[in-house]
Amino acid sequence: MNPSERLGMLDEHGHRKFIIPAEVKGFYTKWKRKVHFLLLLIFLLLPWIFIGGEQAFRIDLGARKLTFLGGHLYASDTPLMFFLLIIMTVGLALLTALYGRVWCGWACPQTVFIEAIYRQIEKWTEGTYLQRRRLRDQNWNFEKIRTTDLKWILYFFVSALIAHSFIASWSGSKELISMMSGAPQENWTYFLLVFGMTGTLLFNFGWFREQFCLIVCPYGKIQSVLMDSHSVTVMYDEKRGEPRKGLATSAQPKGDCVACGRCVQVCPTGIDIRNGVQMDCIGCTACIDACDEIMTKVKKPTGLIRYKALTNKPVQWLRARVLAYGGIIAAASVALIVLLAFHQSIRFELLRGKGNPYQVREENGKKLIQNYFHLRLENHSAQAMKIRIETDPQVKVVIPEDALSLPAEGKREVPIFFEIESSKLSAKGRLEIHLRIQDAETEKNLLEKKLSLLGPYSSGSGSP
Repeated sequence: MNPSERLGMLDEHGHRKFIIPAEVKGFYTKWKRKVHFLLLLIFLLLPWIFIGGEQAFRIDLGARKLTFLGGHLYASDTPLMFFLLIIMTVGLALLTALYGRVWCGWACPQTVFIEAIYRQIEKWTEGTYLQRRRLRDQNWNFEKIRTTDLKWILYFFVSALIAHSFIASWSGSKELISMMSGAPQENWTYFLLVFGMTGTLLFNFGWFREQFCLIVCPYGKIQSVLMDSHSVTVMYDEKRGEPRKGLATSAQPKGDCVACGRCVQVCPTGIDIRNGVQMDCIGCTACIDACDEIMTKVKKPTGLIRYKALTNKPVQWLRARVLAYGGIIAAASVALIVLLAFHQSIRFELLRGKGNPYQVREENGKKLIQNYFHLRLENHSAQAMKIRIETDPQVKVVIPEDALSLPAEGKREVPIFFEIESSKLSAKGRLEIHLRIQDAETEKNLLEKKLSLLGPYSSGSGSP
């Protein structure tokens, strides 16, 4: 089978070929390592950092709450999450339209963990890429068993560490440490979650690797829909490089490509970038640094493989799909900002009491109408509060406390009565009032709501 007609991870018989890319140095490799190190710190340390006594990042399913850097989103904040997901999804589409699979090569967790951790473990235990390839191809002996076992033991500990950090984002890091100090049977659910997560990471990052990008991940399959001829991605300059060494006839001028195959040797998915834009390419830039190194040695200009677009015309950055993606992101961002501006940390709900909608009583010769409600309050902030219920002057509010105490991130349900004189009702037995939830300390209005109080109809009013 022609190598250009099969996946880079397959040999000529269609069997999986375990790829061991060559090491490479250069401008992009240096900056990728810095980016990967920063991303690793964020992922591994964020669940263990506390801000104001709270975990910096946690998805608490029991409380239906997302905590991020001191901020909180609850199940009732679904519109915020909806617009946030739109911004992230369309933002990735916009990034792809502009720079191809730059996300895959620079920031995807699959790439970050494999390149920054698991391949480094291979180097520590098995040596250079040439030594690792010889070890891969040789028969099993004591040396191969020893180094392979050590590698997989380290893989297991690293996978367990990553799994614990991931699960801590859901269970809570303090709670997870407390569970770890106990017996597994005391917390079977989390024990099985961590165990299963460790096994999944071990399989994926230790063995499956580039197959996830080529077979499982849907992003690589749809990149051709998101990109166009003006998308800038990692490409081989065919006009400058061809005909490469060994293919040119004596009458043809030779291109700059010396056919060293270095770009193929360093590719983590085993492709030949010289065959054009391919689904298998994750835009990792390893081939750019490798080719630049060779071009420098043979005293030719660098950039034979570089970030470039398919078109030979000047790149048109403000084109239809870019403007469309940008417009969607802008609209979703405005909607998110508006929702955040009107976002309230106090939520309340009034439910009418069961039974009769109102009660009538006499006091000092006046007929008074009482409406009974259940007031349900939710505090979605990290501070305890005291709130006061205020309404129109003609309405008397009867509650258990003048200033209701509401704990931080707590809920409370109290009975509340609204009392009015019957003369204040309309002929249809209604009165519209304005209910205000105020901060008891600052007297600032937190929420306002209209409410209908009910009473008996006036004679001759008829049905409402």
